[in-house]
Amino acid sequence: MRQYALADHQRPGGSNELLRALGLTEFAVARWGMAGDWADWVRRISDLAASGVRRMWLANRGSLPQLEWALRTFGEQVLPRVR
Repeated sequence: MRQYALADHQRPGGSNELLRALGLTEFAVARWGMAGDWADWVRRISDLAASGVRRMWLANRGSLPQLEWALRTFGEQVLPRVR
C-alpha cells in the first residue's frame, strides 16, 4: 500500500508503477478495463453480459475532448449494439 499513490489512480501520466512492477498490468486490464476501439468495447461488454454482469461504471480520466469523444462513440456505436 505504501508504494501505491492513490492520488494518481487512473490519472494519465500518473506515477503508479506498482502493477507493472508486480507484473499485474494485463490482469488488471482484463479484470477492470475496457480499451481499444468501439468494436472492442462491444465485444468486452458482450463478454461481461454473458458472464452475468448487468451494470457497469464508465470513467474517463482524460481531457474534455477525450471525454466528449468517448461518450459520443459509446452512445452512437456501442449502446445500439449491446442492448
